Amino acid sequence: MEPGGKKGGPFVKTDVWLPLCNCQIPCPPEKHGGCGNLILELKSVLGENVVSQLVEKITELTCGIPNFKVFFSKCECSLESDTINSRKAAERKGTGDNYVYCPLAKEVKKGELGHFRDHWIKGKPVIVRDVLKLTSGLSWEPMVMWRAIRDTKHKVRDERLTLHAIDCCNWRDVEINIHQFFMGYEKGISHRGSSPHLLKLKDWPPASTFEERLPCHWAEFIAALPFKEYTDPRRGPLNLATKLPDDMLKPDLGPKSHIAYGIREELVRGDSVTKLHLDMADAINILTHTSELKLKEEQCKSIKKKHKKDKPKEENKANGKEHGEAHSSEAKEYGGALWDIWRRQDVPKLNKFLVKHCGEFMHSSKHPIKMGLSHGPLNRRSVRRYSSQLVVHIKFETIMYKGGA
Repeated sequence: MEPGGKKGGPFVKTDVWLPLCNCQIPCPPEKHGGCGNLILELKSVLGENVVSQLVEKITELTCGIPNFKVFFSKCECSLESDTINSRKAAERKGTGDNYVYCPLAKEVKKGELGHFRDHWIKGKPVIVRDVLKLTSGLSWEPMVMWRAIRDTKHKVRDERLTLHAIDCCNWRDVEINIHQFFMGYEKGISHRGSSPHLLKLKDWPPASTFEERLPCHWAEFIAALPFKEYTDPRRGPLNLATKLPDDMLKPDLGPKSHIAYGIREELVRGDSVTKLHLDMADAINILTHTSELKLKEEQCKSIKKKHKKDKPKEENKANGKEHGEAHSSEAKEYGGALWDIWRRQDVPKLNKFLVKHCGEFMHSSKHPIKMGLSHGPLNRRSVRRYSSQLVVHIKFETIMYKGGA
């Protein structure tokens, strides 16, 4: 449970869930999602003393090597100047973390694993460009995916014609026909107030059926993965999840697709965004397709009117020029997504800030990172003060980032 705040506030006081006098930990109370009766049991996946034995073996090996030390090579990616294989993502002073390593996929094929590892071991994000240009060229247009699912429908049990999407205006689930959702991605869905109605589909189809429902797209995704030693979900020799015992429950490694409607103009409330969150495991995201909704004239007028209405409120709260707006990519083409990525060492400071200002964010009810929250432009500028990297995600690019970021 999270630290208690003021009475009636968004946080749960710690005194409602305490360990027993014999140090056993009971299941949380029912009102907080537990049963309140049973005792929680801590289990080890790989057995007892595995970690300590591993550390002991490593110590023995390294002690036998004279003058052994971990060596981090200095590369051009850390220099304060743009190179072919780096992209500016931050403006922090006195640090070499302002640039992100971003090789071309064809260079990765030739052997960039050592260079990648230099960045990965430090917990830095990595971008790989043009990954889909080395595959078969299968289309990722939503209507193509819909037709592929329709063709395999007879093979999948309990196939539903509807799915649950997220309404980005209020973050509620909405049930919508699959074909209608994909048509809306291309042509849009009109909102009552003339503003565009943006929907978002997460984790679809489920990883357990992705290969069965979209076999060609599944194979295309696996073929596009760079650094397969780490990223292959089944055969990657450096992917720790593939080393778990056969009788253990494996983590859901995907792939999954996230499909969202989008426009270049920000709506403040109603944008297709992913809530602020902490990833517990390393992740890789490939932007396979982008398409901007073509707005009608009345929709453009509605957005401008809304911006004009919201602008004074933002300016009153903004206290001058906000750090973070200059974190722009040097890319010449428009990106399909923007990523705010924080370093591990910045999480405690960011966490403290978010707990203090949680009430200022949209749709916040509990802990801002663990439960996820949505933030508008004002709060986005504010949280970027805490050393975030702003990464522009361009079509056919892969973004890889470490767990804890």
